[in-house]
Amino acid sequence: MAITLGLLNREPAVFSRLAARWGAKLVLERRLELGDAQLAFAALAALDGRQPRAGVEALAELTDAVGCVTASGCCWTGSSGVMG
Repeated sequence: MAITLGLLNREPAVFSRLAARWGAKLVLERRLELGDAQLAFAALAALDGRQPRAGVEALAELTDAVGCVTASGCCWTGSSGVMG
């Protein structure tokens, strides 16, 4: 997740695709229900919007609720090292 957030300022065109990928991994790995999946993607989208703090807070609450110590701890880096 840290890499995803880092790209928000440095390469905004890449951020959207990487955030979608991170969200998809979160949904699959943590077996989220539809409502929680929707919340995760809305929170990720908010990071690039007018109220990024709301996105951060929503992700923090959601990842805590599904048993992650931190948002970055929810999805592993994978063999490509792309996910954060």
